[in-house]
Amino acid sequence: MNPHPSLREQLDACRAGSDDLQLPELADLATRVSSDAQVAQDLAALHQADHELRSQLVEVKVPEGLAARLLSQLAAARQQQLQSPQLLDSLSTSLQNEISLPAEPTAVSPTAVEPAAQPEAIESRKFSRRKLLQGIAGGTLAAALAGGAIAFLRYQSSGPTTVSRDELAAQSSTWIESVLPLPGWKPAGTSMPLAKYPIDRAVTVAPRAWRSFQPGGTTGGSGVAYDLTRPGSQRALLFVIRTSASHKVPSVPDPHSLLPASGNMKLTSWQSAGILYVLAVDDDHQNLSDYLRTRQVI
Repeated sequence: MNPHPSLREQLDACRAGSDDLQLPELADLATRVSSDAQVAQDLAALHQADHELRSQLVEVKVPEGLAARLLSQLAAARQQQLQSPQLLDSLSTSLQNEISLPAEPTAVSPTAVEPAAQPEAIESRKFSRRKLLQGIAGGTLAAALAGGAIAFLRYQSSGPTTVSRDELAAQSSTWIESVLPLPGWKPAGTSMPLAKYPIDRAVTVAPRAWRSFQPGGTTGGSGVAYDLTRPGSQRALLFVIRTSASHKVPSVPDPHSLLPASGNMKLTSWQSAGILYVLAVDDDHQNLSDYLRTRQVI
C-alpha cells in the first residue's frame, strides 16, 4: 500500500454513501473536505458521477473497439473545453448508436461494482476508475462508461441543482418522518461521523444520538441526523447533509430566517462549503435561538 496517497487517489478511494472518510487511511481527505470547499465540491461531483454511472449499468453486447473510441471522443471534448449541451447530446447519441441496449435492461447488483468496505480501501480502489478508462473489457462496464462519462460532462457544463426554500421545506418534513423511528439511532459518541458531517460551531446543544439517512429528492447527497433534544424538552433535530445542490438559504445560521414549515415544527437552514444544515424543533415553548448562536458573515 502506498503510505502517502495523493489527494486524487484518496478522492477516488472514497465511495459514495459509505463511511470511508472514517478510515485512518483517509484521515487527510476528511480534514481537507471539512476545511476546503473546493475539495468538498470535487468529492460531491465524483459521487454524483458514480451514482449516474451505476444507474446506467446494463447487460449489452460491446462493439469491438468501443473503449478506444470512447476515450478518443472524451479526450477531444476535454481539449476543446466542451461546454455546449448540444455537443454533449451529439456525443451521447454517437455512443448510444454503437451500443444495442436490451428492451428491459438487466440491472447489475451494486455488489458487483462496489465490494464490501475493507481496511485496504485505498489500495483496492485508488486505480479503479483509471483502469476502467483504460478499457477494461465487459458489457456492463462499457455501457457504464458511456453513461457515466456523459453524466459527468453534463454536470460540469450545467452546474449544480438549485433548490428553492419551498422545496427544501417539503423535503425536510420527509426527512423528519423518515428518521423518527427508534431503530437506526446510535448513542452520541458511538463513532459519530463528525469529520464527514460536522456540527456547525453555531449549534449550542450537544447531540445525544445520531443516525445516517439518505436525503434523496433534489437535494441528494448523503447525510446524518443529530438528536439535539434536551431533557424535558420537545424534539429537536439537526440534519447535516453533504450535497452538490445549491439551496436558497443563508451561508450562516439565522434563527429568524424560517423555512415555510407545516404543523408544529420550526425550521431554519444554512449552507456552507458543500454542507447543508437544517435545524428542526417542535414549536412548543421552544425557539430556534435556544439551539443557535448567531454569527456575522465576514
